[in-house]
This record gives sequence, structure tokens and C-alpha cells, in this order.
Amino acid sequence: MTDGRGDVNLSIRILAAIAAFHVTAGAAWAWGQVGHATVGEIAQGYLKPAAAKQVALLLKGDLNADGQPSGRTTLSEVASWPDEIRGKPAACGKEGWHYEDIPVCGTATPQQMCPDGLCAPQELKRLITVLKNKHLKKRDRNEALKWIVHLIGDIHQPLHSSDRDDHGGNKVEVSFSGDSSLNLHHIWDTELVERVMEQAGGQAAFVAAPISAADKSAWGQGSIDDWVAESHGLAVSFVYRELPGGFACGQAITGRLDIPDSYASAATPIISTQLRRAGVRLAAVLNAALAP
Repeated sequence: MTDGRGDVNLSIRILAAIAAFHVTAGAAWAWGQVGHATVGEIAQGYLKPAAAKQVALLLKGDLNADGQPSGRTTLSEVASWPDEIRGKPAACGKEGWHYEDIPVCGTATPQQMCPDGLCAPQELKRLITVLKNKHLKKRDRNEALKWIVHLIGDIHQPLHSSDRDDHGGNKVEVSFSGDSSLNLHHIWDTELVERVMEQAGGQAAFVAAPISAADKSAWGQGSIDDWVAESHGLAVSFVYRELPGGFACGQAITGRLDIPDSYASAATPIISTQLRRAGVRLAAVLNAALAP
């Protein structure tokens, strides 16, 4: 295993990645650039040497959303590329790849949760087969790699694996830390992730924190569907259930919710674990695909 956690340039690389992935503020994209870059950086440190070599080859000559050379060479730097291409021809028909609409209340058919198979878990499975196939064009495998990095992050954000007829919390208006222009999905993407990083002493410190062998082994088990179900369970048991004022199926969430500090404090360890799980699992997926 190659462990990049001691790299003195870690903070610089993550900050560069975030700057490169700057997008319109307020867009509801899982974890935001900070979270996705963090997942990619954790995974990079757990790649087998053979997988790390293949990643480097696939990212050599990487292109931006505009088709120009990106200069990006690490998983953290390409982690938000699928968000960066939104609104461009390269993203046409792929909007539903970022999530799966598993109901928080009631049930739904597979077609309702994943229309025509165009949802995060199904696309991940397909993209992994593309990445594995060395007979395909390098550009196809390069883009498959970037999507895999991103979607593994997406499925670990609980509101990307859940829905309550509210677009994964996008329609739930909230006020948090004095900002009354937010929604539930956004604070899980961004504000709460930033709090996690602050409590850890910064992104570099968060990434550098050791993950126990027991956790690494346990988190690397299971399937993509298992990971989605786990994330959905967190949405049901915490994200919605612990909202101020209570929560019940059949009861509409109305008005703007004032998210208290107690909710944020309870959410941060969940987010910390989900980011680390995503990093370990991404490494496991890439090791299996590129260094079997």
C-alpha cells in the first residue's frame, strides 16, 4: 500500500483542487469540492502500487470540461469533474447518475428509484467494467475513472441515497449559522463538511488521521448496493428523524427550519465516518479494478 498521508504538499494539492473545481455557489452537489477532494485524497493513500501506476497513466493528458489539458494528476484533483461538466454536452443525459431516489417513507419500484437504470449505483457498476477493460479507448477509461471517484463520494452522502418528495432535501428550507438562504441538502454538502474539517484542524489533518486496520477491513467489505443502503439508513435514522420539531411520515415539512448547533454536533461524526468510508471503499474498488 502506498500511503501519501505524510506528503508535505498535501494542503497545497487539496487547495489547488478546490480552486480548480470552483462552480456556481449553492448548487446541490454531494459533499461539495472539499468533501470530494478529501475522499479522493484518502483513497490515493490506500492504492496498491500497481493501481497507483494505472491511475497515473489514465490521468496523464487529462482534459478539463472544455476539452483543454487540465494538468490534474491525482484522484482528489479530478474528483469533482462530473460536477464541473454539468450544463455542458458531456453531461447530457447523465443528470440522474449522481443519486438514487430511495424513499424515506413508503416504498417505490426499481424504475421509480432508478429510472431506466440511470442512477448512481447502476452507473457505478457499469463504469467499473469500463475501467477494467484495457481494450477500450484511454479517454473512455479516463472518464470512467473520474466518474467512479465522484460517485463513490456521492453515494456516501445520505441525501443522495434518499428522497422524501423533496429532491433529496433540496426543497427543505433551513437556516444555519445565521444564514437563512440554505436548504437541508446544501448544509450536508458543504456547511457540515466544513465544520468537520475545522474540528479536525484542517483538511490535511483530517486526511492524515489514521484509519484503524479493523475499520479499513470492515469498510472494504460489501457491495455498492450495501453501501447505498447504509447511507440511506443514515438519512432515515438521523438526517430527517433528528430535524428540529420532529419528523413523521405523512407529515409535511413546512416553513424554514432553524438547524440548532446540537444537530450539527451530532451530524459531524456521521459525516467524518462517511468521508473516510468513501475513501477506503474507493481505494478498494480501484485496487480490484486496476491491480487485481
